[in-house]
Amino acid sequence: MTIDEGHIRSGVRWVTGRATAAPSDEARPPRYFKMAERMATSRRGLTLRFALLAVTSLFGLGLLGAVAINGVQSLETLRNYRIERDIDLTRRAIRSAMIDAEIAARQIRYTDLGVDQLGDPMGLLQGVIARTATARDLAEMRGDSIGATRLSDLLEEAEALRTRLSASGETGASDRRQIATDLDFLAGAYADQRRVTSGRLHLVDVQMAMLHLVRDRTIERHQNLEVITDIVIDALTGDRPLSEGSVRTLDRALIRLQAPDLELISTLEHNIDIPIGAHQVLSEVIRAGYSSDLEAVAAQLADGTANPTVVARWLERLEQADFLIRNILEETDRIASAHIADRIDRAARDATIATIGGLAVLLIYGLAIMMIVRQLLLPMAALRDTLMRLAGGDLRPIEDHATRFVDVRAVMDALRVFRIDAIRRDRLEQERRKLTGDLTAANREMRADLDAAAALQLAQLPQPGTIGPFRFFTFFRASNHLGGDSFDYFSLPDGRVVLFELDVAGHGTAACLVATAAHTGLKRSLQEMGDGIGPIDILRDFNADWRDDLPYLTALVMFVDPETGTGRMAQAGHPNPLLVPAEGAVQWLGTGGLPIGVSATPDYEESPFQLAPGDRLFVFSDGIYEVQNPAGTVFGEERLADIIRSARTRPNDILVHDILAALTSWAGKPLLNDDISLIVMERT
Repeated sequence: MTIDEGHIRSGVRWVTGRATAAPSDEARPPRYFKMAERMATSRRGLTLRFALLAVTSLFGLGLLGAVAINGVQSLETLRNYRIERDIDLTRRAIRSAMIDAEIAARQIRYTDLGVDQLGDPMGLLQGVIARTATARDLAEMRGDSIGATRLSDLLEEAEALRTRLSASGETGASDRRQIATDLDFLAGAYADQRRVTSGRLHLVDVQMAMLHLVRDRTIERHQNLEVITDIVIDALTGDRPLSEGSVRTLDRALIRLQAPDLELISTLEHNIDIPIGAHQVLSEVIRAGYSSDLEAVAAQLADGTANPTVVARWLERLEQADFLIRNILEETDRIASAHIADRIDRAARDATIATIGGLAVLLIYGLAIMMIVRQLLLPMAALRDTLMRLAGGDLRPIEDHATRFVDVRAVMDALRVFRIDAIRRDRLEQERRKLTGDLTAANREMRADLDAAAALQLAQLPQPGTIGPFRFFTFFRASNHLGGDSFDYFSLPDGRVVLFELDVAGHGTAACLVATAAHTGLKRSLQEMGDGIGPIDILRDFNADWRDDLPYLTALVMFVDPETGTGRMAQAGHPNPLLVPAEGAVQWLGTGGLPIGVSATPDYEESPFQLAPGDRLFVFSDGIYEVQNPAGTVFGEERLADIIRSARTRPNDILVHDILAALTSWAGKPLLNDDISLIVMERT
């Protein structure tokens, strides 16, 4: 393709963005034509942007994604194993408490059989209490508030049964039987709580699932023993003679108790470490000893006789079987603890390896970026320097720099064209920068002054606190950086608590300055007033001292006796406070009155009120209910009262949050048109 002078002139005008006539050929240097010709062909070939984005994006995102996924998976595995450990410890403590409660109930009833008491019910109850406390503490550590509350209730029941058992020697056998019955109910409650806790297990691997299966089978054998024992003891004591239904229940429990499970245990033993020997001994004790002694006791029941020696031997076999069951559970717990600890160590090690691997990947990525910089970005360094010089006003001639990328060469040629126009725009740019700098400095200084004024205003306002029996919650939001609302509360030398609030007409800096001065003057008057001065006197003096050239303001002053809760209040055009009693209907207080600065002889009225324990008094400025919606409808005092009335039992901070949310929703925008201040005075 041949390039004539028309093409060259068009190229120059396209680069500079101007449609003015091209300069004459004599005025244009020969290299200008070469530059335009190079620019015309610069859109062909590999672009530097494509090469840089493709290499860095694919390489960096791929490596960082792999590192992130690996690290997240390792941390998630570690978290799951720790949760598994905590829940398993809680479940063990509940299970041990359940078994101890069942055995304690059974041992209490031994005295009704005419045999010497076996075991130590009081010691077992102590164990129930200790394990319940452990389970409750574990639930609290996990953040399970519902489980912790339920376990606290069970702990109280166990402690009450311990107290009753220690005093049962004086009350007699009937009370001991009732204690045994209550212990059975308590064991049932533990069983329910154990099922709830079991439902939260993560079962993060097959080995833990197998261990849970072994423990559940062992507990099932214990429960079958309890079923058989309850039926036989009831029959021996005459509390519940044998019936066809109880005999069928006894037979089913005995069949399940004698059901061979060694084959299952042997199968699981190939995958996890299980105390197979203890299971074999337990099965042998149940089949060879316990079952035969149970048959002897059953034969005596059929004959209507009861030999204490036979019964005692059967009970000894029962205690032996329970002892083996508890040993099996403890050994299984030890194996589970060791297994989870090993998995936690592995997960922590994997997380550490993932972290180190991630750092290594990042290092490799850094090295790759370094290569890209050297191979791709360094050739652009000269272009960057030239561009920065040109942007900074250095309009020296642009030098040539060797590069293989056509993009760089095209940009260098374009910069030479831009330099011509930049020389003409340099002075205008310098003037614009100077003007922008002056405006920025002025705006910064004004902003700093506003921030200082806002900080001073906030420092003057009290924070939520307590004076005697009164608890105060405060809230303030200016409509535009600075506001015309102000308030304070403090105690007087005679013990009374005083609260006042001001609302200066208008918004912004002027209203803020007036509110700050009014706050200082009113507080000084309150602190220096003599005896017998009431809120009406304070407002009259304050109005008399108010200058005519200042904007008017509304004010409220109240005194409250901390001992009786009796209060006196006067208003100067300020909104009526809302009294929210602990019980009963809410009521508006006050009569209004003229604002400060409106009349030289205002007529203020005093409004008495009573704050009982639990009552709350809401004092606020008119900005909290004069918010308008897009249709121009005012929010109104009644809507505000409805919100407070519907949430009267909620904490103060949440109640204030609900009020602000309602105002924002009503206005349809987050910023309000008036200052908002609110003080909640609550008698505890």
